[in-house]
Amino acid sequence: MLKQIFMKNFLFPLIVVFSLSLNCQIIQFGSLPLPGDTFVFGVDVSPQVLFDYQQTGATWDFSTLVQDTLQVSAYGATQNLPYQTNFPTSNVYTYGPGMLYGGPGGIAPYQNHFGYMFFRTDSQGFTAVGFRGSFGGAPTNVTIQPAEWLMKTPFTLYDSISQNYTWTIALNAFPNDIDTFYTRHAFKYLTAVGSGTIITPAGTFSNCLLVKEFIYYEDSLKIKFLSNTILDTLLLYDTLLYIHAWTPSKRNHVFKAEYEPSSNTLLKMWWLKYEIHAQILDQNDELTLTVFPNPVKKGENISILLPNIERVYLSNILGKNVCELISYDQKNFTLPQIEKGYYILQIFSQNKLHTKPIIIVD
Repeated sequence: MLKQIFMKNFLFPLIVVFSLSLNCQIIQFGSLPLPGDTFVFGVDVSPQVLFDYQQTGATWDFSTLVQDTLQVSAYGATQNLPYQTNFPTSNVYTYGPGMLYGGPGGIAPYQNHFGYMFFRTDSQGFTAVGFRGSFGGAPTNVTIQPAEWLMKTPFTLYDSISQNYTWTIALNAFPNDIDTFYTRHAFKYLTAVGSGTIITPAGTFSNCLLVKEFIYYEDSLKIKFLSNTILDTLLLYDTLLYIHAWTPSKRNHVFKAEYEPSSNTLLKMWWLKYEIHAQILDQNDELTLTVFPNPVKKGENISILLPNIERVYLSNILGKNVCELISYDQKNFTLPQIEKGYYILQIFSQNKLHTKPIIIVD
């Protein structure tokens, strides 16, 4: 009897502590990007580290990673774009060269194109809705059917989700007769395989949940003339493997590793260097400061959606003013011909200062 009482009194608090430790790694809506957020990632293209990610309560020290390049994910509000009706379920987007994008991207052809990427963030998670780029010589709207899970919420240790999805680009090189369709069919599996603390050159991130992302995809090409199929062929197939680390204290993954799936060889690592969160301008969260396009080419115009703009200054990441931006309507501003890089907009409106990061490219 005494043994039973002891075991009950000993095991109950132990179970509670164990449950609480797991709850710390539940990824919720608050860990997802919002319109107005910007995240900057360091990238090591040949990491010399070991990463046994299938552990719980572990500590991984990646403080020796080398920054070979930077990547950025800057999110705006889709409702402010003229393409919102083409992607009605999207509420978040990014714009720029895909090679600079550092956030969760999924299987859309972002890497090799310059254009818009459309997402949705809500209490269910973070999904890729579609993309808009120049394919076949003209801007093309492409939707992902169904929307692709990039992160599901809530998500905790050993949770998993899988899905099949597809997208098709109608190239239409000869719209009056021959139609060409490029299609990707993909299978994705997300599962939470580990937990613990990750140390990067940017700092220490505790209560991390490690999510394994496995993708298999097939690309095919179909050419049709009227109702007749001239060609229908499989072009290529491949697999992808990523490990993401998420923590409840951040609004994006704080770390990502890319592997070669067949050999499990570590190829590349990303880590979150710093972030600037959305600035909500009213109590109902209905109005956010939005700047687009972002990234933007130097010398081009940007639009700033904020009422009663008085002045706009451009400063570098050290806080030093570069110049004042000129506008003809207090909404559209012209950027100077300056070096590409990461800058901060200082926007004065109604005696308040609002800051917004912006990426300038060639």
